[in-house]
Amino acid sequence: MKRTLLIICLALIASVTFSANVWTNASGDGLWENAENWTEGLPNESAKVVFNNEDAGPCTLSTEAVVGKIVLGDGAAAAALIIEKGGILTTKDGWSGVAYNADASLIVKAGATVNFASHLWIGLLAGGSGSVEIYGTVNVAQAIGSDNGDPGGREVLIYDGGVLNLMGVNALIWSKAVDPETYYNIANNGTMTCYDAETGDFTQNEFMLNGINNGWLVASDGAGEVVATFEADVPRTVYTSSLRVGINRVANSSLDMYPNPASSMVNLNVQANEVTVFNLAGQIVLKDYNTKQINVENLNNGSYIVRANVNGLVSTSKLIKK
Repeated sequence: MKRTLLIICLALIASVTFSANVWTNASGDGLWENAENWTEGLPNESAKVVFNNEDAGPCTLSTEAVVGKIVLGDGAAAAALIIEKGGILTTKDGWSGVAYNADASLIVKAGATVNFASHLWIGLLAGGSGSVEIYGTVNVAQAIGSDNGDPGGREVLIYDGGVLNLMGVNALIWSKAVDPETYYNIANNGTMTCYDAETGDFTQNEFMLNGINNGWLVASDGAGEVVATFEADVPRTVYTSSLRVGINRVANSSLDMYPNPASSMVNLNVQANEVTVFNLAGQIVLKDYNTKQINVENLNNGSYIVRANVNGLVSTSKLIKK
């Protein structure tokens, strides 16, 4: 009897799952709004929109679309989903994922909006590395982050006036609302806002302070300071960046480089899973993997921030290219 009930329950769950609609870019124009580019025509409100073919190339959306959920990197790597100025993407129900179990990225440009009805997972399962670049507005109704425990390879980058609104968090479940295995970088007037129906005051939240101290919540990749401001009338806490002279050092971690200044090859004192070089505007200018060296020969002269991820421990330091 129990087995029968279980089978019935599983059948009911299956009956309400979303139907998959896969991006193919068959026409080659890269446009979301072209029905020819999808296996099932234009995605609708009941669609699970899937991106799992890197060779199909990026998908751009510049109109309004409402779907059930989106999953990038579902079973295989995918090219970027790019929401252009004027584009509005809204999911209706269920979680969505970027780099679900394979590499993928989401780019939300200035003047674009993405509304997630539930969780936004980045690298939910092992094998998925990806990024969410926010220059426009992203609203997440529930949690954002990762759940696979693998170190590195997941980034939320809030740049150039971009806004990330976390709408469903509170002080008691905050540690489930973001994830310390995901790297959050606020730069150049970017904003992360946390809403709470009770108090909204995360300025002294221990989990967030640990994020700042341990280097997974940073401003301009360490070239600035994370500033938290509580707005009691909403209520909400707003996180922004404030540039300063110097580098945020990560607790229990040290990154040394030589030569520094450098003109070509730079040696690191650690074997890093991932090395990312940022300019002081917070833009990624160089990235490499599984290395103790980086070649900066092609970079313009000036100051940069180097971030090294070693088994989940992030450290940053300043590099001068001459």
